Amino acid sequence: MIVAATMSDLRAQSVTALQNADRIEVLGYYAANDGGGGEFVWNSTDGRSDDGGVIIKPTAVSGNGRLNRLVGGASDSHLHSDWYGIKADNSTDNSTQLQAFINAAISFGINAVYIDPCPSSSINFSTQITLAPNIVIRGAGKNVSVLKFTNPSNTVFAFSYFAPVGMSSGLKAPQFFDLALNCLSGIQINNPNGGFTDDSTSQQALASAFIQRCSIYSTSSNTAGTIGIQMSKVSEGVIQDCDITGFGIHIDLEGSENCRIRDNRDGWRCFRVCSGAVSQHLRQ
Repeated sequence: MIVAATMSDLRAQSVTALQNADRIEVLGYYAANDGGGGEFVWNSTDGRSDDGGVIIKPTAVSGNGRLNRLVGGASDSHLHSDWYGIKADNSTDNSTQLQAFINAAISFGINAVYIDPCPSSSINFSTQITLAPNIVIRGAGKNVSVLKFTNPSNTVFAFSYFAPVGMSSGLKAPQFFDLALNCLSGIQINNPNGGFTDDSTSQQALASAFIQRCSIYSTSSNTAGTIGIQMSKVSEGVIQDCDITGFGIHIDLEGSENCRIRDNRDGWRCFRVCSGAVSQHLRQ
């Protein structure tokens, strides 16, 4: 097996002698053992765009020919943030890499990404990340996988899904598990074509928005206009076992139906929503 030290070395690899299914082992993204390494297979007919983590176009290739990372399997069906060179150094702006990471999971039909552990620092980004239905963003724990949104605007959400979804689409809302997010405004899941009536057949549904075991916090001291979580015009949203602090409005569920805020200790109730307004415009 051929060995490349870093992703840069992989891109610089000569492909003239490679045969289909030949494998190259990469030791790390920037340096050996940094989590971004893995095994790649040469595919001479692949013409897809280089996505920075799973599909790699060698510099010497002008047409078809890509190195494809081996991913998936029963033990781990996620794409990993380390594979995309996302740096947890509390300073690098990872906006481009994070969006490519999300887009890749959607395009591959994996629909699940994993924010690798960074307990001593944070993964910074300054541009809003656009989500899509069915995407699941998972970390290693609210004090272990830490994201920091550095955009200075109170009204720009760190993560946003804002798109119309039809009644019969069968699409699920984005979901978040086991991570921390430091931001001025956090997660927006909004279906502008929504709107519930007494006739259930007229619902425009975006269902199963789920945010669990996450710490979403701001240091803005409850500044007006900041929102921790906004679920607007969705059905069956759940916010569970989350710490949400420091926002003007911590949870905004206006226009949604059958949404719940709960913990695992004693049933359904408002839990850990600290020193801020809670908007729950819900149909009972």
